[in-house]
Amino acid sequence: MIGSKLLSKKELTIEQMKAELLEKAQKNPEEALKLFMRGGAQKLDPRGYFDFYELIMGKPVPPHAKEWVEVLFEAQAINKGAIIEAFRGSTKTTIENIFIAFLMGHMPHKSYLLIQVGDDIAENNTAQIANIIDHHPEWKQVFPHVVPDRDQGWGAGGYEVKDTRYDYGEWRRLCNSSEGKGKDPGLIGLGYKSRAVIGKHPTGGLFVDDIHDENNTASQRELNGVIDRLTGTIFPTMVPGAFIGIVGTRWVEGDALEYCIETGEFLHVRTPVYKEGKVPVWPEKFDEEEIDKQRKLAGQREFARMYLLDLEAADEDGLIFYTYPHSEINTVQWPGAGGCDYASVMEEAQKQSKDRDYFAHLWGFKDPYGRIIVYDGIVEKCTQLEAERNLWMPQELYGRTWSHTEFEMDGKGEDAYAVFRRQPGLRIRPFKVGHVSKRRRHEIHLAPWLENGKILISDGDTPALNHLRKALKKWPHWHLDAVDALYALARAFPEALVVDQYSEGIPIPKIRRRLKTESPYAALAARSR
Repeated sequence: MIGSKLLSKKELTIEQMKAELLEKAQKNPEEALKLFMRGGAQKLDPRGYFDFYELIMGKPVPPHAKEWVEVLFEAQAINKGAIIEAFRGSTKTTIENIFIAFLMGHMPHKSYLLIQVGDDIAENNTAQIANIIDHHPEWKQVFPHVVPDRDQGWGAGGYEVKDTRYDYGEWRRLCNSSEGKGKDPGLIGLGYKSRAVIGKHPTGGLFVDDIHDENNTASQRELNGVIDRLTGTIFPTMVPGAFIGIVGTRWVEGDALEYCIETGEFLHVRTPVYKEGKVPVWPEKFDEEEIDKQRKLAGQREFARMYLLDLEAADEDGLIFYTYPHSEINTVQWPGAGGCDYASVMEEAQKQSKDRDYFAHLWGFKDPYGRIIVYDGIVEKCTQLEAERNLWMPQELYGRTWSHTEFEMDGKGEDAYAVFRRQPGLRIRPFKVGHVSKRRRHEIHLAPWLENGKILISDGDTPALNHLRKALKKWPHWHLDAVDALYALARAFPEALVVDQYSEGIPIPKIRRRLKTESPYAALAARSR
């Protein structure tokens, strides 16, 4: 068979490699080690990959990632796929990219398909793989005979290679044989929605990497669309004998990773940021200090999902927040602004309807430490005329220090904004959030800002503040209009949300559960005395 010729041809015999290794070991131990690893990398097995990775990256494979590679080989041996579920920043994609390059070096006559959430990111990663083949000096040492075939294609439309040990006509026949890649590109990266996925049959490897994002998990409809694409378009590309890898981090219940796990057709390895006993799985990069930093930046809920791989903890009720003494808020000198989530009814009688949303307009002030203090607001069911008066209220009360109100234009807000903007002097600024769901918006932005003390809630006893605090404690199972207005308010102070409070030395309270909303103000006041 033609394929057996490819695997039997070697650049160096074992005896030649041993002799060269002994000679170099005496003259240059470091080069001798590289020669040893080059020999190891010429074997298509996990140990060979570990050597290849170290040659390409200049450092060993992280210990936690070795299991991923071993599972990929184990799954391929029994004609199954492998699912690698791992925490954010765990070097999943780097391991995967170098693995694809490794396979291409050993089986250049086969085809490889990388599928990601969008065409752009998939093209970027396949370009990185192509760059290894084209330019990396260690590639040229391990696989000197595998080179770009630019006449056939070398770009986003597909990267082709050739094996120079073959006559070119013989090489093309091998590629077109039942053991080769057929009409598929040698390597191509595509978004999961791309029509170009249809008809692809990667004979060397299919890799699906993080095909979920905020948009396609925003609703059950979007989620179903991903699953339909996975089962109707991506799964049919799978070829018996090829390496199959599904890589990512869980987003929500019922997502693509869960679907694949439940089929029983994949071996599954799960790598959270901690081992058992809360021992960091990768202490060289994610030690306790770095993990704590990521927890503060992401917020408890998002940290549970992205780093602990714990969707149940990520689904706990309530948002953590801290309060600030109402009497200490300086509305005369501190800069003020507002945030509005619009809703109105046309008839006064409809205001009593339980099905109506609340009009929510919150306003706050930025203290000398650069934090946003929510001062008060209006959260009620109102007519459009009442909503207009409510928008004017803080501007008239705090005119000199008042900036504007951020006004959400999604849904009904777009038509309302067109009406309100015609009011002379009314300072409102529109924004849209697109397809990002309310829940994701609150989890990935508001939760960290509240937990880190970048946004504090006044402890004042007003209807709007009482409503807001209740909404935060009951989130996401109560009215979210006030929480949306809080998000809009935060957008009015973008400069406050990028202050690195840790490096600035501003005291931040220890994170506690949401009902223990002790204020950090006392610590700040003590520090200033």
